[in-house]
Amino acid sequence: MTLKSNAISSTSQTYIYEYGADGIFRGKPSGYFFPLDNTYIDELTAIWPREAIRQQGLVTDQRELDAYRLSDQLIAVASTVGIMPTDAPVPLTFVRETTLLEFQLAGRNVAGLGIVSLILELELDGSTPTAFWAYCGNENGHAQLILPAGTAIEAPDGYMIGRIRGSDGADYTIIMEATDITLQAGTKYVITLTPRGYDMLGSVGIGGWIQEIESGIAIPFVQPVPNTDGDYLVQTAAQLITMSYLIRHYTDGTTIQWPDKRYILSEDLDLTDEEAQQYIPVPASLFNGKVTQDGEEVTSIIYGDGQVLELFDENQ
Repeated sequence: MTLKSNAISSTSQTYIYEYGADGIFRGKPSGYFFPLDNTYIDELTAIWPREAIRQQGLVTDQRELDAYRLSDQLIAVASTVGIMPTDAPVPLTFVRETTLLEFQLAGRNVAGLGIVSLILELELDGSTPTAFWAYCGNENGHAQLILPAGTAIEAPDGYMIGRIRGSDGADYTIIMEATDITLQAGTKYVITLTPRGYDMLGSVGIGGWIQEIESGIAIPFVQPVPNTDGDYLVQTAAQLITMSYLIRHYTDGTTIQWPDKRYILSEDLDLTDEEAQQYIPVPASLFNGKVTQDGEEVTSIIYGDGQVLELFDENQ
């Protein structure tokens, strides 16, 4: 986190903060403290990972989970002007500065198979071709590779760009359909690989990159998505956890009236036991809105093997 205050004049100070399982950022080893005067913060910017790691350059081998996580780059700039000592939290909405390639297998001959390794050759900014190893530890069997925004994929029809190994032990060459695309920040590009003998034909589609809590980059403001009716869609565990956070903390009327909104839970919403433990029930006395799922108002949801998560605390 980097901040500039009226007391620091034109200089900035940088602090390292760590996001805990309780949903709070804490200084490591210590964070910023306001002095006992009229000091306020003019600008506050938070980044992931910290600058020292960013300066080490792009991680090309993302096979290990830690390397994959550190390849991601996020930034948040506080919208609050003149931050003073207060009990009210400062909203930090993180946006991605990177882009994601996700590889999936499709076709009758690969039904049920996953990707256990994937290597890809790309040129960055017209430089020497570079080999990138993707992360293949996802439960859905997909491979993922994080790249800088602005990376271009240019391939003539039938051009070989890499190799994969399936969970059946078979190796395949990745060849591309004619492709000319520049990757944009915060966007996920899904490359569907379809078998052609010992080749895999790749085609590219584009979708939103939704931050999920299990990805390991913990961000408190993965907000529910507003629809055209002014309601808010909750499609992931991270958004459900944040829904509770917003309702519990933003009650002073200076921002969106989160306790009064209607939240629509996806029919496919599911949680792990760990995610369910991170959810803090909303005090029932605080909530004036409505939570619905499949068209019905709900006060709890079913997840996992039939466990029940209570969304509200009736004793508060």
